[in-house]
Amino acid sequence: SAGEDDLSFDVATTEILAPVPEPRQMRDGMSFPMHILQAPKGQLRLAARAKGDMDELARIDAAPVGALADVFRKQPILYITNRFSVRGTGTTVKWPRYSQVMDYELELGIITKGRGTNISASKAKDHIFGYTIFNDFSARDAQRVEMEGRLGPLKGKSFDGGNVIGPWIVTPDEIGDPYR
Repeated sequence: SAGEDDLSFDVATTEILAPVPEPRQMRDGMSFPMHILQAPKGQLRLAARAKGDMDELARIDAAPVGALADVFRKQPILYITNRFSVRGTGTTVKWPRYSQVMDYELELGIITKGRGTNISASKAKDHIFGYTIFNDFSARDAQRVEMEGRLGPLKGKSFDGGNVIGPWIVTPDEIGDPYR
């Protein structure tokens, strides 16, 4: 509108930062059943490739994906990721020196509002401020070793710039059902 020219900038000449550059908290979870089922198989494939064991790789590829563990239907399963490693769209993610196998996953980011604890599934939507794109970068070779310790990823996931979000936050009324 008139008199608001100073509120607009040409996107091509502007650095777009993450919409939430330093989140209060940051979690990464698995909520899509096929991804949950395929993730362990991916880790096994990496280990077989690292050993050069083509017979094992063929066996893994031929094996069925299995069934979803009951725990995934009972409660959220997630890990705490590094909230200080967030970057915005268009950033260059630096490959950690200790990794030879980098990967990324395009994920749905959910920005919450207000406070809450032990929120029921029926009330969860009331705590969603909006959605964004989340690119979760992984040093898969480091992660594979860490996961043998059964506590979750550290250097495999939480390296500088390994969490890229944005460029925008879209409110729930604009997106409707995020699963569609």
